[in-house]
Formats: sequence, C-alpha cells, structure tokens
Amino acid sequence: MPEDRARAREKWPTVMRMGRWRGELVFRHFKTGMPMPFLVDWFRIDHPRTREPMNIATMSRDLTAQRRSEGELRHFNERLEQRVVERTAELAEANDSRRPAL
Repeated sequence: MPEDRARAREKWPTVMRMGRWRGELVFRHFKTGMPMPFLVDWFRIDHPRTREPMNIATMSRDLTAQRRSEGELRHFNERLEQRVVERTAELAEANDSRRPAL
C-alpha cells in the first residue's frame, strides 16, 4: 500500500547492515486493491566466498485469515459473555419468583 511504501524503503538499510528485518507491512491485492496485512521477513544473502552482500530474499505470510479468525473469535466471546449475563439474570428472576414472601 502507498502508506507502507516509504516505511519499506526505510528498512532496506537495516537489512543491509544487520542482515535481517522482520515486521508487518500492508500490501495491496493486485485485482481488488484491498489492503492485505503481511508478516515480512527480509534477509540478506551474502556471497559464499567474499561474504559481500549479494541479494536480499523475503519470506512473507498473509495475515488476512488470521486477523479474520481473531475478529470472529472476539465476536463469539462477546456474544458468549452477553448470553451468560442474560442467562444469569433469567436464573436470578426464576429464583426470586420461587421464594416465599415474608
């Protein structure tokens, strides 16, 4: 995504100096243009004899499904908490209606 382009460029010197950078960047889906969060691992590949930087490689993981799952789980937890409150109130009301009047 355009917002992360400058941030990504800022990380290249880190990769060159330290040999690796890991972090999250948001990419854009080619067809839909929708943002897609990715966990990115960039690492430097050095020449086997000279040990000079030769290439930079990346391994990236799409976090879209994970984020969706976390959101769904949060929704189910909230719904469960709501049902517990409702059921507790129902049980309290039922108990109160069974108590003899003093």
